[in-house]
Amino acid sequence: MTKKNLIIFDFDGVIIDGMEEYWSSSRKACSTLFPSNKSLILKKESVPNSFKNLRPWVEFGWEMVLLTNEISQEKSLLSQKGWKYFSSNYQEECLKAIKKLKTDTYTLQLELDRAREKAIKNDFEKWLYSHKSFPGVIDRIKKIHKEGYLIAVLSTKNSVFTSKILSSFQVDIDFIFGHEAGKKTDVLCQLIEKYEIFGFIEDKLSTLKKVKKNKIISSIPCFLADWGYLKPNDIKDCQQNISLLNTKTFMSPLANWH
Repeated sequence: MTKKNLIIFDFDGVIIDGMEEYWSSSRKACSTLFPSNKSLILKKESVPNSFKNLRPWVEFGWEMVLLTNEISQEKSLLSQKGWKYFSSNYQEECLKAIKKLKTDTYTLQLELDRAREKAIKNDFEKWLYSHKSFPGVIDRIKKIHKEGYLIAVLSTKNSVFTSKILSSFQVDIDFIFGHEAGKKTDVLCQLIEKYEIFGFIEDKLSTLKKVKKNKIISSIPCFLADWGYLKPNDIKDCQQNISLLNTKTFMSPLANWH
């Protein structure tokens, strides 16, 4: 039996620019988890540059809550030495910050999800409006779907939140996998057994490198979206087995991608 063709998209940084929502939900979660933190930063709606600059290093939502707390603390390493220093040893600095707060990733993620749930309940339209689609991406996905390709979305958000946002753009998605589905590489391992995967479009180079190192899914064509949340050297460090996908190529026929 012939496998159906499937194209897989990352969500945040490829389809959606949710920087406003990231900051809003993260600071609300931070204020709830750490009520003694009275920093004025947590009351500001404008997104700090350090938060924006560190977004390319974030893999899971809980990290944004942690970063928000670090940004709000004048004596934190992030505030004292800046985002470039923090990013140079990102994972280790996050672990240090968690230990200092005496919390865990589950608690941070849970409170972030709760903050989003409250925002949806209290002002759903405002919450939706805080998510902007990258120019032309939604329309291109709709055209790809009309060409007969199935569409899957992998998100570090909860699948319920992801589904609500995509529905607001009136785009048909065949499969949505949120953070509760597990690691993206594990989801890809499941999908490759059932479908002919044309490609995986992601803005996180580290994730694409993990795909290429996994023997089960290394054959999946990987594309780095250059319009997403890229680290300063990502384009330069893009490997030969990972294709750099710019907006012009993305909008062109699929045959031009490879």
